[in-house]
Amino acid sequence: MSFIDTTDDTDPTDVQTDTLMINQLAALGIKATLNRVPTAQFQSAMDKGQWDVAGCGWISSAFPISTMQSTYYLDPNNQGQNFGGIGSTEINNLFNQANQTLDPDARAKIGNQIDKDIWGQAQDIVTFQSPGVRLVNKNLANFGAFGFADIDYTKIGFIK
Repeated sequence: MSFIDTTDDTDPTDVQTDTLMINQLAALGIKATLNRVPTAQFQSAMDKGQWDVAGCGWISSAFPISTMQSTYYLDPNNQGQNFGGIGSTEINNLFNQANQTLDPDARAKIGNQIDKDIWGQAQDIVTFQSPGVRLVNKNLANFGAFGFADIDYTKIGFIK
């Protein structure tokens, strides 16, 4: 199995993540070879599908459905970030519906269906969520790494 990542081995977190992934795959009986590609060539290699597993990530936001549409929307004329070229008309329609729905509960329900349908395609497997570490002034309250949570600006402020 070809595991592709950039050649940025100056980043200790990237090196540790790659090593951990190779070791975990080996524990499952899967032999993976790490192929480091220069950063400038990484996107081209991804677009050409020259990999089985890719070490990459997406930055999300408080709007995960609209943010992830380019990753899972199937459009033969625009690959976007759908590197595996998977999807379906049903998933596309669910994205369209979710992104036009103002009711957050209804949108979440559609998002859960999108998630279920994507897992049925077995394209991307999220291995971990970054903790989103943020450094802030020690006197600043209720501000930091929010993950997928909404930011309540009315609760952010400095401690007396």
